[in-house]
Amino acid sequence: MSDFTYLGNPNLKKANVQQEWTEDQVKEYAQCMKDPLYFIQKYVRIVSLDEGLIPFEMYPFQKEMVGTFHKNRFTICKLPRQSGKSTTMISYLLHYSLFNPSVNIAILANKAATARDLLGRLQLAYEHLPKWLQQGVMSWNKGSLELENGSKILASSTSASAVRGGSYNIIFLDEFAYVPSNVAEQFFSSVYPTISSGKSTKVMIVSTPHGMNMFYKLWTDAEELVVMRSGEKKLSQTQVNNSFKQNLSVSFLGLSIHSSHHTNLELLHIKHHYNLMLDLTYTNNHKKTIPTLSLLMCQEELKMITLHMLFLT
Repeated sequence: MSDFTYLGNPNLKKANVQQEWTEDQVKEYAQCMKDPLYFIQKYVRIVSLDEGLIPFEMYPFQKEMVGTFHKNRFTICKLPRQSGKSTTMISYLLHYSLFNPSVNIAILANKAATARDLLGRLQLAYEHLPKWLQQGVMSWNKGSLELENGSKILASSTSASAVRGGSYNIIFLDEFAYVPSNVAEQFFSSVYPTISSGKSTKVMIVSTPHGMNMFYKLWTDAEELVVMRSGEKKLSQTQVNNSFKQNLSVSFLGLSIHSSHHTNLELLHIKHHYNLMLDLTYTNNHKKTIPTLSLLMCQEELKMITLHMLFLT
């Protein structure tokens, strides 16, 4: 059996290993390929501080995030800490790398250590997939991995040189509000050729707010764009690319999340910074409800959607 493992790791299948399939496995594989939510909820495992390795039981807003990531190219999310935003992202990236051959994915964070930690969580989830769902492993490191189907994932800090010269199908920017403004601006200037060179390249930005910076600009410009263009027809891809080059946020459109649900962590106080910045403090008082928060997503059709927000406990 060790002949089939990658570098002696019993949880990883090496490349060029013949896989025997049952009829049920073939049907299950096809369903997972077709539906990211099905795959994530049934097969992705995450680490809980209290319970160890557990299935990823998603909240409604996380399911909506995955659906939006899957259907659209440009997504920006403003969410509080400990809301499971990064876990949702890496679960989707795991699905994308498994079921799309020869794709390049960049996981970028404000710190290289944070990006490597995110990749480590993705690798942990990968190791606990059934072998028949896994691709064979070509390389497996703390900062990158390559699968038998040609898919590659890179983890790095967000910088102007992070993805320069490469072609990427997905660029995921974690905690982008914490990237210094000068670095963020240089990054977008260098990454624009990568974004515009393909018709399906996805850019996903997820962060908690942190003052007035590039993330704040993308956020506010996206909200203004929705207001300005809510009655107009969908932009052509050429218009999107031209406007994105000029304003870096034209293709990010807005939507709000409203919560009327009770959780163990409920909001005691919100302090507003610069219109949209939120300072969150929590209490265990179950009589309070969580006020409105916001999530910006790219919608191919200009429309507003109301979702429900739940917090991880």
